[in-house]
Amino acid sequence: MPAQFDARLKQILSSLLPLLVELNITIPYLNDAKTKIAPRSRDESLESGLLQLAAGTMVLVDMRDIGEGKLVDTGQLLDHMIDVGD
Repeated sequence: MPAQFDARLKQILSSLLPLLVELNITIPYLNDAKTKIAPRSRDESLESGLLQLAAGTMVLVDMRDIGEGKLVDTGQLLDHMIDVGD
């Protein structure tokens, strides 16, 4: 797809959906233990996650750069959290 299409699609969706978040997915991103997609408790504090969103928020998941590789435990857990189906 042309680069202009990507920018234009985001622009159109943003105008139609006031609460829109973009999430770009790659294997290394999913496998990184520092990736905070869901909220989690660490020691005595609660850390927010990328998917801790206001009700009605739409998430645009971009999987074009996911590539090939192996999901480790962290990656498998995060993959289940953002399961977009086939």
